[in-house]
Amino acid sequence: MITGSMCRAARALVEISRSRLAAASHVEEAVIEAFERKIGVPSDAAISALERRWRRSARSSFPKKAPTVPGFA
Repeated sequence: MITGSMCRAARALVEISRSRLAAASHVEEAVIEAFERKIGVPSDAAISALERRWRRSARSSFPKKAPTVPGFA
């Protein structure tokens, strides 16, 4: 299960705002903010929606095959 800290870190990694995440996941921006700041716990449905959004984002953001670096196995 994703935590508020993980959600905040993921947003920073892919450089999206809370408002963009809210629109993409259909979770209210205030709910995401409270979750990230550890001042509220969203519903299970909201957490599931955020997790689905991050899974989709991860699949499209990272290459299917990692690049190789000469000299490294």
